[in-house]
Amino acid sequence: MDAAKLRSYLECPVCLMLPRSNIFFCTNGHKVCESCFKKLKVGAVGEAAKACPQGDCTYDKPPRRARDAEAMIENSDFTLCCSNPGCLVEMKKGQLDAHEITCTLRKVPCPELFCQKEVQFKTLDLHIREKHTNSADLDEAILRPLMNENIINKFRNQKWLLFIHREAGFEFYPTFVKQDGLWYFWIKMKTDQVAAASWSYHAECENVELELSVEFTGSVQPVDLGLEEIIETGRYMALIKHTVMKLRVRGSDRDVKGGYPEKIMISFKLFKK
Repeated sequence: MDAAKLRSYLECPVCLMLPRSNIFFCTNGHKVCESCFKKLKVGAVGEAAKACPQGDCTYDKPPRRARDAEAMIENSDFTLCCSNPGCLVEMKKGQLDAHEITCTLRKVPCPELFCQKEVQFKTLDLHIREKHTNSADLDEAILRPLMNENIINKFRNQKWLLFIHREAGFEFYPTFVKQDGLWYFWIKMKTDQVAAASWSYHAECENVELELSVEFTGSVQPVDLGLEEIIETGRYMALIKHTVMKLRVRGSDRDVKGGYPEKIMISFKLFKK
């Protein structure tokens, strides 16, 4: 069998692309890639059974895998398509994995924590400008999250608006959040995980009057990670309520009138490794 016929045989009949991971087949041997299998609708052949797109067939639970086809693709020289919608790049598997980390059409979570949407990396700036007009540009490398009695003592979770810091031609998102009763500070960077790994930062939260400070040095996070994923990394400044109570300082007269009598001060400095 020549290469063209072999490729046609191995392609998923639904998306017409070479599968990148598992290949499943129904009881009649019809193959489908894992991505398309997950999108199949439940058919009429049985309760909660997915319908084969090539006939009135059923799948085992769990579905059988076409390991011979998977091995043929894995050990071939075929080029594969980027999995990001709209990207036309085709490369060999080892090269494609590296491309997809930096692909500008990949989906990333919006750094505005209230948003909870994923957008294409290339349109992230536009999304922030149009959807998050209350985001704040920092004039200096200091974060001043405002607080009140409810935030400190009543709310288990609290998010602040999006802060943007620009340095060395990059955008950074210093983030302060209260999650499950703990307080976190980290810095995300509008770039991929490879580029972000070459940056670190030092943060200090200080109450000058009490001569108390907490410091942290760690790696900058890529924009690709969401809140829960960042918490799982363990790379952040973490504070308990007792410490926050001691670090808080009085807010400005304007903030006090707005219902936020207190704030904490977090200064940070970025370093290129």
